[in-house]
Amino acid sequence: MNVLETQVREDTAEQAPDHLLTGAFRKWRMATAELSNDLRGLAQRYPKDRDVRFLLAEILHGAGQHDLALAEFSTLAEDCPSNECQRVRQGTSQCLADRGYYPAAFTQRLSSGEFANGSNAPVWRDYAWREIQRGREIVRIIRQVAPLRGKRVLDVGSGYGGTLLSMAEQGAAVEGIEIDPERAHLGQQRIADLGMEIPYREGDICDASTCEQLGTFDVVVCQDVLEHVLDPTAVIESLCRMMRPGAIIYIQIPNKYGIDQLLSDHHYALTGITVLSRPQAIEYWQHATGEAAEHYGVGYERAEKFYMSAFRRSGVTLNPVERYPSVDHVTWFAPLVSQMCTRLQSEIHPGLRPALQKRIRLRMTRVAQLYAHASEQIIALQNRPDLLEVACDAVVRRLCLGLWRFIGIKNQGKTPA
Repeated sequence: MNVLETQVREDTAEQAPDHLLTGAFRKWRMATAELSNDLRGLAQRYPKDRDVRFLLAEILHGAGQHDLALAEFSTLAEDCPSNECQRVRQGTSQCLADRGYYPAAFTQRLSSGEFANGSNAPVWRDYAWREIQRGREIVRIIRQVAPLRGKRVLDVGSGYGGTLLSMAEQGAAVEGIEIDPERAHLGQQRIADLGMEIPYREGDICDASTCEQLGTFDVVVCQDVLEHVLDPTAVIESLCRMMRPGAIIYIQIPNKYGIDQLLSDHHYALTGITVLSRPQAIEYWQHATGEAAEHYGVGYERAEKFYMSAFRRSGVTLNPVERYPSVDHVTWFAPLVSQMCTRLQSEIHPGLRPALQKRIRLRMTRVAQLYAHASEQIIALQNRPDLLEVACDAVVRRLCLGLWRFIGIKNQGKTPA
């Protein structure tokens, strides 16, 4: 078939070809990412410029990042000129429109129990409020490489159902699984309250009978799950078994050496806890919260290479969603490194065992030293653009990012031994 015949077929089809839609999604995300990054840089340089803040908020909202846009509108609301107040209120209201996905019972849940006064409750509550937005961001990432309508999708660790709802809206035949009974029940109830029909079961994907009942899928989503399990290798093997040949998987995992994680980890807001062994981290967490050890919710956080190798052994090739090839990407994190160095001048946590404080200081200092050394090496590579891009990406991914995001594709052929 020649190019003209292909074009005629595409023009007379009832639906746009997949490659045109995925291409459009890629252009959209690239354009909005570039604009938002440019405006973030301007906002850092000119923090008092309200036009910059408004434009950044509107770009973030247009990109579907409503939580980030809301933060900008909240900043604009401070000392706001009277003539701009309505504009800020309208932008804020638009950013909160997704609250319609939170039925009354679910909203009540987010203001009670562990969300009200548990360990790091404000962060967990905010995380729950942003479920729909995270789900839609995953949709946008996957749609850059594959359509979702009519595809069989599995969401692992579905929690309160935000990703399930976001996938179902795309026309996907999505199913959810959650190991925690309470979260599964609340997610199931929420889906029912919204009048949606989405299969959602309580279960463990490492259970052979569960995997057999679920079958195989075109798309698998595993967001913020692997860091909570005690045997990530077993979970990865189960995930890959449930992928059809050519299927894709979205993986999101925290980087325990990411600078923002070191300053205040994403789970418990404790400085330096991610550099400790699990028994040491539990000791730190118990000291800080007074809670029983069995309530500690983090398993084993591994390096990026571990995850890529583990998936490769099961026939799945992971590729980072984002790359960071420029010097600007590296220097963007310099203020955070400086903040970390300042933080190290004070006590890590009142009353924490000195040996743990010393270990945390040594590890965090080492990260700062590596960042400084890498920055010097990057300067020396200015005349080697090929090496410069690789070096910048490696520094940001290893030392700076708070989390990693991957899209994986299962091999079409035989899985390697």
